[in-house]
Amino acid sequence: MSVGGRVIEVIPMAEDHLVWVNTDDSPSGHRRSNECAVIVDAKGEDIQPGDALWWQAGICYWTPRNREDKRVEVRLKKMSNSGCGRPTQSLRAEGVTDAAD
Repeated sequence: MSVGGRVIEVIPMAEDHLVWVNTDDSPSGHRRSNECAVIVDAKGEDIQPGDALWWQAGICYWTPRNREDKRVEVRLKKMSNSGCGRPTQSLRAEGVTDAAD
């Protein structure tokens, strides 16, 4: 079984390369939200809302959307369990102003 969907929120973590990524796999236009988040070792990749991210076991598969980057299912290490809560300490909390919204 895999988990994930369309990226709806990304928060850089204080730890190098780690990002908290929230996804939603609800059908487009569907009112019910089916969100699930995970912490990913992004390895410098630019994960953004609108991208696709799904995971199984210890691997995440990221596909950038609507950009010149046409890669598909880029393998990234999953660093948390599925459904992890919003981070309490992010780069934003440490005063970095260019963190993803």
